[in-house]
Amino acid sequence: MVSIKLRLTPIRLILGQKQPLIVDAIIKNSGAESRVVSVKVKLPQMLGFDGSCLVKEERKRVGFLKAGTEKTIPFKVYSSPIIREGVYSIIGQVTEHENERYDKVQNVVEAVTELRVMK
Repeated sequence: MVSIKLRLTPIRLILGQKQPLIVDAIIKNSGAESRVVSVKVKLPQMLGFDGSCLVKEERKRVGFLKAGTEKTIPFKVYSSPIIREGVYSIIGQVTEHENERYDKVQNVVEAVTELRVMK
């Protein structure tokens, strides 16, 4: 069984901040067998994986995750210059693949975290 947690560094975003926010996807395999996994993070409208905030979804292939191990995959997230104060949801998904092939999906687990944007 594979699980995912999302961790934000820093935990809040200040309006006008130029430095990227780091979203860590922490994947843990609590099962008895190794799994081939990939991770995907989806962002709301005012956030993006590039400086212009056009890329809203990013997927990374993790590969084999041994039984009982944990792996952290970082994603850099940028804010739009016109972002407003509020709470924004970030969605993370970990996908288990079967037979060592990324085109075959066995299971998908999702986690959601919230990012607070303030002055």
